[in-house]
Amino acid sequence: MATPVETLLLAQVASLATAGAWQNLTLGGSYSASGGTPQIRREGNRAFFSGGISGTFTTGTLFTVPAGFAPAMNGSTWLVFDLLSDVVGDYGKRLTVRVDSSGTCTIFVATSVPTMVHLDTINWPLT
Repeated sequence: MATPVETLLLAQVASLATAGAWQNLTLGGSYSASGGTPQIRREGNRAFFSGGISGTFTTGTLFTVPAGFAPAMNGSTWLVFDLLSDVVGDYGKRLTVRVDSSGTCTIFVATSVPTMVHLDTINWPLT
């Protein structure tokens, strides 16, 4: 009989074995890829991101995920997460992103910020 840790590890391995192919994100505004093409893929019941985005960040659409990758909302109108700026002078500045049920990711900033953000730490449960 497997221990709880072994059971968890087996579930994670099974999830990776059924991981989908990476798909490109549709970037909004004048944003561009930086540090790898911004992508998303399914691993089990979660969406995972890779790559980065650079540009002068202003309030508006940051990116849209492909169909089938909208987050599970659990009765909420949107999912909110923060990205941290990766540019000297603005390093660590928090940028708030709201995701709606259609998969549109809107960024909110008080003033425009020229920066680059990494997406590798983002993941969310899928519907």
